[in-house]
Amino acid sequence: MEQIATIDGMNMSEIVGRGLKLLNVVLLDFIQLHMSACFGDEWVNTAVSSLRDSKTSGSNKSVYKNFDTTRLIQIIINFWEQVFTRNTQLSHAHKSYLFELKRTRNDWAHQFSFSVEDAYRFMDTLERVISAFNLQTFPEEIIVTKRRIALLMAQMVTEIWRHSPPQCGIIGSVVKPKPELVSLPQTPPGTPPIPSVRPTTPPVQNIPPYHLEQDNGLIGNYVSDDECMMDID
Repeated sequence: MEQIATIDGMNMSEIVGRGLKLLNVVLLDFIQLHMSACFGDEWVNTAVSSLRDSKTSGSNKSVYKNFDTTRLIQIIINFWEQVFTRNTQLSHAHKSYLFELKRTRNDWAHQFSFSVEDAYRFMDTLERVISAFNLQTFPEEIIVTKRRIALLMAQMVTEIWRHSPPQCGIIGSVVKPKPELVSLPQTPPGTPPIPSVRPTTPPVQNIPPYHLEQDNGLIGNYVSDDECMMDID
């Protein structure tokens, strides 16, 4: 039976879900900080109305607090140029990270399974995005969980090597297998030998020697011996 990797009793899917909850708390404060600075008291109505499924019951403020990660990230994307790239350190790379977090949230909502590598990548992307927000408080749980997942990955690799160590003399230099020797078919008796064909060398022509002439400090004009004798006469 395959053993499921866990940290503090939580599997990787549960760890991703925990990280998404932390992300929601950060996104709520981050969006409110910058949207209110740009739109004032109308920031909530502006943010909610920018979504396609904005037809909801209740006040926009209460609706906004219950938004999931997908909707919160979509608000940032909708006001990317107008609000969030002017007063923050968000770049085009962080926009790609937000799309990646959005896909992870959708996979988690559909109960997809997450490997240890998937969970580490999620935590790493989460740390990169939240660090760019430049908030006064940073959830240290993200950094701690990321380090513990990295330690778990190292332990798993060590366990694999213990049961099936790689064939190598030095760490990182795998011994390559020797090439197989292929025997050529034997020549039947009585077969005449194949004549060897050698390339013919063209005859060497008698080329008159050339001397280097320096004229007015210029180097590179070549004259023959006959021309030199003509100059002397």
